[in-house]
Amino acid sequence: MMLVLLFVLFCGLVGCTEKGSEEKITSIKLTSTDVWERAEKKPAFKEKTFDSPDDIEIFQGAIKQATEVEEIIDYLSLFHMKVTFEDGTEKKYILNIVDEDGQKGLLVDTATSEQSYIIPESINEALRKMIFTK
Repeated sequence: MMLVLLFVLFCGLVGCTEKGSEEKITSIKLTSTDVWERAEKKPAFKEKTFDSPDDIEIFQGAIKQATEVEEIIDYLSLFHMKVTFEDGTEKKYILNIVDEDGQKGLLVDTATSEQSYIIPESINEALRKMIFTK
């Protein structure tokens, strides 16, 4: 019982990090990084806020269905992603999606930048269409 109480207290004081949250998402803002300056295929925007329920559902699926990568990987940051919740809190991620068939995406929680997650190909494809279609 004491261990459970200490864990709850610890989480309340420093915040337990989770890949996703059950809190309702109200918007997602993507900002492309300078890496795209040298790319042949560029995103359709430099910065865009997604707030439609359909768009949010796709991003939420990416967060919830992404699988943890066991080892620490080296990566370039392609997009900064800021998730805003109904209570006004925000969570920041690195999102890597490229405009190529058959790819999986990469999601990194910036609070724990050593931990990364692979986004399934089907969700990656939906995100790809949202990001690279003009």
